Amino acid sequence: MAIKFVGLNELSDTENSILNRICKSSMPKIERTSKKANLTLIIKKHEKEGAKAKFSLAANMNAPPLILKAKSDDWDFATALHKVFDKLEIEISKKEKKRRQKTVTV
Repeated sequence: MAIKFVGLNELSDTENSILNRICKSSMPKIERTSKKANLTLIIKKHEKEGAKAKFSLAANMNAPPLILKAKSDDWDFATALHKVFDKLEIEISKKEKKRRQKTVTV
């Protein structure tokens, strides 16, 4: 599965290592749906004058015939990343469940 990252230049080295670690652990679950899927992860870092920054993440997955989207934001980068992958997994399971129900009833 190909992953395209948008907004990597806004992240620090530690945030990049967190991104790599969490993506490696979360991707096997998502790859089960389709090997030909394309995942785009859009990362926005909202800077404030204080010490912390807020992170907004959006994941767009194009796995024919499925098109899935998930969004998340948090003050902690790892938490926001886990949230967006969890939401994407929930969307995948919902779509797969609907697709299975359609094939059974037809």
